[in-house]
Formats: sequence, structure tokens, C-alpha cells
Amino acid sequence: MEIQSRLLGIPVPTITTYTQRLREDETIFRRGKRGMGAVEPTAGEIANLLIALCATPSTGRTAPHPLDVVRTARAAVRVTDYAPHINNDAIRELSVARASTFGDAIEALIADMCSGTYATWKGDSYPHAVIRFYDHGGRIFINLQRHGDPMSVLMFRNENGNFGGPCLNQIAELDLFALEELAKAMAPIAGPSNSRKERRK
Repeated sequence: MEIQSRLLGIPVPTITTYTQRLREDETIFRRGKRGMGAVEPTAGEIANLLIALCATPSTGRTAPHPLDVVRTARAAVRVTDYAPHINNDAIRELSVARASTFGDAIEALIADMCSGTYATWKGDSYPHAVIRFYDHGGRIFINLQRHGDPMSVLMFRNENGNFGGPCLNQIAELDLFALEELAKAMAPIAGPSNSRKERRK
């Protein structure tokens, strides 16, 4: 949680509160003991926590429940006809380019970051890479642009989302630098081969 706090600027107690609320549904975030022997979060659980932190404005009484926000965002379906002029060929080597839901998309990003595919794609310069959550995950845009390429845009929408008015939206933007740093922290535990290597020592 210290990593999320540093990258997102959100206090650890707040992140703890969100995590506890997500653990009300173990398909979203598993319960586990704390301290030594604690269960390491999966890529999906890291994604769910990030969605909750970014797309839920607060945990007050009038705020949407983080579980509802995560479910809405993950189920948001790829929209391909909102801007036919956009060409996403520049991201064709990334798994996210083939995602049909936002849940698939954010996990694909994490997987590509853990495997090094994203690092290879971006090259030496840092890309313009952000996720924009509108109205608690009802609409989500992923913008990816490396140096010299046109902007690639993926849009996801959930018709059951909690939309704002036509001209007043609640928007949260996540720089993918944060997701990349979290993926790097996960890399040593990303695959089963690492645990087998440790047992051989």
C-alpha cells in the first residue's frame, strides 16, 4: 500500500479503507492475513484497487460503493465506432489493443508491463499514456502515444454506469507511470517459475 500511496498521493489509511470495502467480495479482492505470510495481491486485484481509488471520489455515504464502481468499470465494453478516423496501428503489439472490455484492458496493460512488452513498445522516451475515468467508470478512455506516433485511443463504455450530466462530468486521470511502477514491483512474483527457483536454492 505504501507504493500506491506514494504514486497516487493517497494516504495509506484511505487505501486501507478501500481495500477493506473491496474485500466484501472475494472475487474482487481476496481476504487474507496480514504481515508475514500475507497473500500477495494478483494483477486483477491490483487493477481492481486502482479502479476503486481512481473512479470513486470518496467513501462517504453518498458516494458509490467501490465494489459497484469496480464492477461497472471492468464490464465497460470497447466502443469502436465513436471515432472511426482514429487508427490504433501504433499499439498493435500491445495486448491492450485487442481487449474487448476494460477489465481485460487493464490486466493486459499490467501483463505487458510485467513481461517487458510495454517497455519495448515505448522505447527510450516516456509516452503520453493515461487512463481517464468518467463518471465512476461509466466511460473510460485509454490514450497511448509514444514519440513520433499518432495518438491511439481506446474507449470503453458501460450503459449501466452512473453518468453525470452532458456538460458536467466527474473525471479522474491516471498516468500509466503509476501502473508501470506497480507492475515492476509485482514482476518478481508474476510467474510460478520464480517460486520454483527459490525452492531450489
